[in-house]
Formats: sequence, C-alpha cells, structure tokens
Amino acid sequence: MAHIAASNDALWSALGSPEPVAALIELVKEWKVAGAAKAEVEHRLTEFLHEVMATGAPDQDDPVRDVLDYVVGYCSPDARLFP
Repeated sequence: MAHIAASNDALWSALGSPEPVAALIELVKEWKVAGAAKAEVEHRLTEFLHEVMATGAPDQDDPVRDVLDYVVGYCSPDARLFP
C-alpha cells in the first residue's frame, strides 16, 4: 500500500494531463504490476476522488470516476483493469 499511498503527485499529474483517463489507467497498471490488489487501488482512487471533489474544480472528478469504473468492473469485460 505504501507505493500507492506515496503517489499523490502522480495522481494529480495524471489528472492534469491532456488525456487524464489514459494517464490514470497507466498509473493503475503500474500499481498492479508492482503488486497492488484491486481493493487497494479502489481505496486509493476513492480517497483521491474525495480530494478532487474538495477542490470544487468542475468536471475534474469525471476521469477519476471513469477509472474507478474500470477498476471495480462497471464496464465491459474487456475494459476491466482487474479480473
């Protein structure tokens, strides 16, 4: 969990990129390769979602919500990031 918890700058950087969904997905894939479990990733993205929502920036939370859907499986089977 330490690798995920220490990645707040990486999350904000991904969110600020020209393609935030793709950047966040790549970050999640890195976490997965590093051994992060689905529950850990879901928890960290949910925490980050709350941080983003607290800023009050319009539409900034949409990419995080989209990637959370891919993590938890609220998407087509081939788009899931975890089995």
